[in-house]
Amino acid sequence: MAVPGNTCVVTANRPTFRTRWLRRLIAVLVLFVLWPVIAWGLAQLLIVRRPLPTADAIVVLSGAAAYKERTQLAAKLYSDHIATRLILTNDNLRGPWSAAEQRNPLYYERAIQELCAAGVPRERIEVIPEVVLNTYEEAQALRAYSKAHGLRKLMVVTSAFHSRRALWIIERTFQNDGIEIGLEPVLAGFQTPSSGTWWLYPSGWRMVGGEYLKIVQYRIRYAGTAMAVHTRNPGSGDVIWFLGDTLFDLNHVCPFRT
Repeated sequence: MAVPGNTCVVTANRPTFRTRWLRRLIAVLVLFVLWPVIAWGLAQLLIVRRPLPTADAIVVLSGAAAYKERTQLAAKLYSDHIATRLILTNDNLRGPWSAAEQRNPLYYERAIQELCAAGVPRERIEVIPEVVLNTYEEAQALRAYSKAHGLRKLMVVTSAFHSRRALWIIERTFQNDGIEIGLEPVLAGFQTPSSGTWWLYPSGWRMVGGEYLKIVQYRIRYAGTAMAVHTRNPGSGDVIWFLGDTLFDLNHVCPFRT
């Protein structure tokens, strides 16, 4: 376009609607092709393993509906002579109705039944009585139980996608106690979706997507240099908090629920 003063202004051609639409379509197609690989990688990043040749005890973390896969792996580790005792945590959640017992057994009770059915003697199974609401509380209860019973090496069993967060918080909890921690995750695909197909199921999004949200929450809440530890005073509703070397006794305080 000519303007006074013999100056020529060139107007750049803007992408047409068709060009923009084509670019977006290509981006969507590329994402569609790559997404299964990305989803598999996201799931695999959550899975960690810390082997131990032997341990003082095998610890099965509470997992409600995932109790079968965890107890089956724990029974295998017992049969492989990794340890001679098993420890269960108690999330105080009840499972489906049992016609034989005419009640809804707690999940840790069902876990005991599964372990016994797999060949583990009942006297080799112990339950930490303190009720736990999340992985953080499990780590605290396990720490107190281990110190009270002189346990020095623990093999932790949990579901695959829970393993990274579980190992992180347990190691932080035990970091100054001289207790060696191992972890064996259950292979995904039994009671949890596989790494390659989790995104096809709503439960998979809860397990994988939800786990990333919990990891962020744990890193923010528990990443301080002074580890906050809390326990319930047996026989009361009190919650006792430790922060570093300082003790706080706070009555009627609700603990974290994560």
